Amino acid sequence: MGNMKIMKESREQILRLALHIALGSTIYFLTALLLRTFLFRGLYILFEYFNCVGVGAFNEALLAITLITLGAVYIPSGFCGGLYTGHKVKENLKVILIFPAIVGSVILLIILNVFFGYIITYQSWIEYEVNIPVFMPVLGSMVGTYLGGYTMNWKRLMIERGAKPLELPEEIEETLELTKIRGIGPKRAEKLRAAGVKTIKDLAESSAEKLSVETGIPEKTLTELIKRAKEHLGS
Repeated sequence: MGNMKIMKESREQILRLALHIALGSTIYFLTALLLRTFLFRGLYILFEYFNCVGVGAFNEALLAITLITLGAVYIPSGFCGGLYTGHKVKENLKVILIFPAIVGSVILLIILNVFFGYIITYQSWIEYEVNIPVFMPVLGSMVGTYLGGYTMNWKRLMIERGAKPLELPEEIEETLELTKIRGIGPKRAEKLRAAGVKTIKDLAESSAEKLSVETGIPEKTLTELIKRAKEHLGS
């Protein structure tokens, strides 16, 4: 019974993972299809306006179009798919994020060539992009997917690289806490800390007269600061 339960949980986990990868891939290729349509339609209108539609026949222009498409379509689309995948999947991101990028790219290229090749843009653009630099869509989608995935899990990226999240020194944290009280800036907080007042609670329990002698801060000012500290703790 125990083994069957474990197998069932593993199967459900795999299915959930497959679902999230599929949805991430779908988000990628739908976004890419939409952005690509708008981009190429805009380029066509621009070329037509300047009466240079034939520029698309030159390899230099085709390469420029491909690079523009990489930055304006594939990377942003991969980022969107990566955001979803990174939000839903928290483990093994380094490996998992490869799948929505590759699957989404394959689906996109199949749809572009089999179904929409002649409708969206010039067939020559499609042929050049798919047959020559076929790695461009995959490269762009992978870059975008990893950016999106780790945007949702940037702390995990630091852990994977062996880095610890940024931790402020204790002295700075104490100073920052005291500056939450209106009227206490960094310099005044340093004076209070030197007198042994390290937290808002310490300030609330302090004597204005004694602190005035130790810090040089006017007693009237300290009385008001202590009052605000007590109000802060009571809120």
